This record gives sequence, structure tokens and C-alpha cells, in this order.
Amino acid sequence: MLERVFRPLVLLVSLTLLASQVSCFAETRCTTGPVEAVTDPLTEECYRAFCALPEVDRLGRMADSSFSEHVLANKDAFARYDRACFKPWGDLKDYSKDFLSDVYGALFLDGPQGLVLICSAFRISQTTIVTARHCLYGDPHITPAIEQFSFRSIAAPQKEMRIVGEIRNLSNTPKRQIANDFDDYWLLQLAPNDVPFHRTKSEYRSTLSLRRGLLISGINRVSFILDAKEDPEKWAASFRFTPVSGASWLPKDQLPSPPPSDRALSQCIYDKAPSFTGMSGSPIIGADYDPSLNRPKSLFIIGLHLRSGLPVSPYEATSDCGSYPDLNIGLALPNYILQRID
Repeated sequence: MLERVFRPLVLLVSLTLLASQVSCFAETRCTTGPVEAVTDPLTEECYRAFCALPEVDRLGRMADSSFSEHVLANKDAFARYDRACFKPWGDLKDYSKDFLSDVYGALFLDGPQGLVLICSAFRISQTTIVTARHCLYGDPHITPAIEQFSFRSIAAPQKEMRIVGEIRNLSNTPKRQIANDFDDYWLLQLAPNDVPFHRTKSEYRSTLSLRRGLLISGINRVSFILDAKEDPEKWAASFRFTPVSGASWLPKDQLPSPPPSDRALSQCIYDKAPSFTGMSGSPIIGADYDPSLNRPKSLFIIGLHLRSGLPVSPYEATSDCGSYPDLNIGLALPNYILQRID
């Protein structure tokens, strides 16, 4: 029987620390002179804002016991980073909004003190969602009941869809232990709902040509704290996407040393786009382009965002995808997920 009694503050801190940390640019690139290898003003300003963050955030580890207090204590630097490196929902192209409206949402935990925003998630059917496993499990002291979680779609942000079941990944990792990268995904069953869903199996893939552009998006917890005041009813206003250069699946010759394993090269998605706590579990979206069109001819989900490239304990050097401080890491959609799409 899953535990129902736990300390929600401890759980919040634990899950926040495991979710994607502040990440986009290596600490060594924070200089006072011209930013190395930056070719456009938008990306350069994002570098500058990133480098103005407290050192603990640039290193990808948050030492404070309360992330909210940490953000509020450094709100000017965090607000600048949010403005410089991310764009809100309203700045998305209409075709991206249409696609994301069907699939994207946020995962909440219902505890004694109310709803807590945990991570991003996305739908693969009317009643099935995918998220990062570490958003739910991995704390050695806490195992919440699955019924305490709920999902809200960005298409209907105030409509609560209860989680009524789960589908384990292929790993036998105990729920109190963090899973490694290849197994860091989980499928959850929603109660029957009337929130529209129009995506088809062809819009979910596991391979993509390297150097192709990606849409990296999700909830930015900084905005959720500073602008939405951590109000669950206003969570959708904290949606962000990353318009700066670097949002592409990097090939082997653009990855730092040591090179990843062959399996990691085929299953891990490496990119340099900015990301933030709360984006774990969000869909990574690719596109097919037609030169005759001024837009993609199709969009599709290629993977899910996991973490910043600099692992935090208990990942460390044993992480399947490796440790790359100036990258972000996602997981290409496993066949286990693709096989469950009608």
C-alpha cells in the first residue's frame, strides 16, 4: 500500500532538487568580454543574464533548503534570466500552440497544505500521460500515493484531471530509489475526461536527424514563484519556451569529451537550450520542414526533457547519458512508450 502520510514541504524540496536545474551555459563561459561562439544578440543577452545568476545556480546545484526563498532573495537576477532566455505562451506560433494545446500539461501533488506544482508532463492519448519518473519517485524517505497526483492541460489549465493509475517502465528500480536516465520515464493513467485530444501515433517518434531544431518548453518555476505567486490556478502563465540558439539535437562531433556511449548517442538528446526547474517531463518537439512553406509541414514529439547536463546526486557519474555541464539532457521516446500509443 502506497504511503499517504508524508511531509509535503520535504517532498517539494526533494522533487524540486531532482527536477531540471538551472541550465544552459557552462560556468567557464561566463566572462566579462565577448561571449564565445555567440552569433546573435538574443543569445548573447541570455548568456549575460545566466552569468548574473548566483554561482550555485550556474553550477546546476541549488544548496538552499527552500527554492522559493532562494528565488525571492535573488529576484532581480532571476527575473532578468527569465526575460532574456525564455518567451511566454503568447509568443509561440499558432501551429505550435495548436500542437501543444493537445499534449502539454503540468503535474501536481495534492498534499495536506494544498496543490504543489511538481513537473511538466504530456499526453499520448486521451487518458495517458508521460512524465519523468524522478518527478514522482526516488526519494528514499517518501513514496506518495499515486492518487495524490493530478494533471492539468494547458488547453484547460484550471480543469483538474485525476491520476487513477500508473504503468511502470521496464526497470525494476524500487520507487524509493532514483532511476538512471534510460529508465527515467513513467506513464500515468488519467480519469476519463473531455479535454480535447487530436494527436495521432504518427506524431510520436523515436528518431530525428541530428542538427535539427527542437522546441524546448515547459513550466519555469522562477516565473511561477515571482509572477504567479505559486498559485496553482495561474500555473499556465508560467509556461516558457526557449527561442535562443542551441535548441537542436547535437551530433557526436559537437559533444564535449568524454564522448557518450553508443547507446547514449542513440537514446539521449543533448542540446544547449536554456532550461529550468519544472521543465522535467516536458515534451521535446521536432519538426519536418518543407522549403516551399514558411512553417513546418508537421510537428511531432521526439522525447522528454530530463535534466541539466550536470547531474545532481544521486545521478553523478553513473548517469546513462553522462555529465556535460553546458548541455541539457532528454530521453528519446522509448519503444515502450510508442507501443502504447493507439
